[in-house]
Amino acid sequence: MKQKTVALALGILASTFIFTACGGGSTSSTPASTPVATISVAAALTKLDSTDGNLALDRTTSILGTDANSNGVRDDIDRYIEAKNDTAPQKQSMRMVSKSMTAAMVSTPTDEMALRNAADTLNMAVACIWKNYPADIADKMVLEMRKVTINTKARYDAYMRYSALVAGTVIKLPKEVVCE
Repeated sequence: MKQKTVALALGILASTFIFTACGGGSTSSTPASTPVATISVAAALTKLDSTDGNLALDRTTSILGTDANSNGVRDDIDRYIEAKNDTAPQKQSMRMVSKSMTAAMVSTPTDEMALRNAADTLNMAVACIWKNYPADIADKMVLEMRKVTINTKARYDAYMRYSALVAGTVIKLPKEVVCE
């Protein structure tokens, strides 16, 4: 049990760092002789759309996109999650991540409490992913939800703005993981 708690804590920290880290100087450990494939953002998004017949992502300029049922998750992402073979708690944890990322993207930059709440909510959502998925899959699921949620330049710019504002913020691990 203690080993699972440690793995959960490390996973949450790693995933949270991925979401809040910002770019800096390059210190690549890739040998110079290893070719690195590059792909444009537009090409990557097109490739993402074409990798799964169920995935037709919202490409509007709106950060929020269409959310007809007002659950805080874009309808395209709801359809994507629903088409997966995951369990109900796993699907709900994916929705929590998408919802919290969207809330972070539209948080008020001058409101420190709103930024803190967005960070805490995202942290809890990531914790729910780690609670509901095996450790070897959890991080992949967090990154997958990041890809489908932050899928346009406007959303990317909004998320990077949020990330820059919370960079350096200390976020504590939740004592108890509470999933929606």
